[in-house]
Amino acid sequence: MTHPFVFDCCGDQNFVALPFVGYTRAEEVGILAAVIAALVLVTFGVAKLVSKRLQVIIGSLFAVFIALAFQFIKSSDYVSFALASIDASVADRGSLMNGYEFYKSSLPSSEILDQLDVYTREWRRKPHVNVGVLSAKEADDLAEMILEERKRFYHIDHLAFPLPFFTHGPYWGYHTHDSSANKDTSKDRPEHDVKLSSTFTDYREAVKKDREFMMSKYSMLYERVRAALSESLGGGEVRHLEGVGVPGFHIISSHVAWSLQVFRFHADERYEMFLEGEEGKAANFDAKGENCDSTSRISFTLPIRMPDGDSGLNYIDFGGGEGESFGSAALNVRDGWRETCSERTPWRCYTQRREKYEAGNLVVHAGNLIHSIGHWNYTSYDSERITMQGFGFKCRGVNNDQDVWYIYW
Repeated sequence: MTHPFVFDCCGDQNFVALPFVGYTRAEEVGILAAVIAALVLVTFGVAKLVSKRLQVIIGSLFAVFIALAFQFIKSSDYVSFALASIDASVADRGSLMNGYEFYKSSLPSSEILDQLDVYTREWRRKPHVNVGVLSAKEADDLAEMILEERKRFYHIDHLAFPLPFFTHGPYWGYHTHDSSANKDTSKDRPEHDVKLSSTFTDYREAVKKDREFMMSKYSMLYERVRAALSESLGGGEVRHLEGVGVPGFHIISSHVAWSLQVFRFHADERYEMFLEGEEGKAANFDAKGENCDSTSRISFTLPIRMPDGDSGLNYIDFGGGEGESFGSAALNVRDGWRETCSERTPWRCYTQRREKYEAGNLVVHAGNLIHSIGHWNYTSYDSERITMQGFGFKCRGVNNDQDVWYIYW
């Protein structure tokens, strides 16, 4: 696909391709252009009132300002975003401690090890890859099919601000905000609004809008993914959880900001939190009555198109060993604490690793594995990172007689 200079998506949103930077929301580009135009007019207006010598000095200073502004945009995009990125890459203390405790449960000395299925033991330490779910051509054709639906994308503006981060299909972790409850976005908008240009949309209404469309449009893909998950999960049946969002897509257009490690390390939410909240009530699902296993929570990703600069899944490895690494334990002083790796603080003893994504290969990992979207080097706005995302958990049924996995997003 030849990417347009203006990427129109998300209902009524436009993103403009800035040279050496990538797609940026049109409103912010317009503000930047207006500021530059005003500076030009002021500069030339002042120049007419002064001597030729001062004109040369003013012109030189203006050229230096433009060069510095361009370099600033190219290197950091926005000061606030750059400052946030410094803080965002390292997991907070509580997450690291919980992640370490989760990792310990996979060790031979763990008291619960015998209670775990074979597949979950290793996944508590690193992702599992199922190769060949889609061929290269199938993945490329699917990417084009998804981009054709860009008017249905949601812009994830509470995380990305003016940058090009979208979903196709609602995700409860992002779209848990009822627009009528947010004072900044509710003006002149009806209650329970579905707004594609903002995260502040109503998840339940978005599910009603998108669920059947997604299942019809991508029916072949869902069949392939359920079959691949069943194979990876030891043969259990895989079903869509009724009444809630089906696995959807991340679409992240390349941008110079994504070459920084701005995506925060985190563990995914427990399925109990989803089912007990307002967003999951539509499932009308009794996890306790269905004998669901709270230790079985998984997350899965199917890479569909990878950017030119390479990408993958970054994760925290507490066990050391071999593998591609790109950093060791870092100090985090945001909360006023400073800890280094020691026997007393084993949660600070970790390596950041990357599971490189290949289009068409399904990647599954435990929900409690500390992970983040992998950053990549910017090469051109003419590329994107498209992945299917979903979660799942296992139940034994009312009669405790069969394994069934329920997937959702």
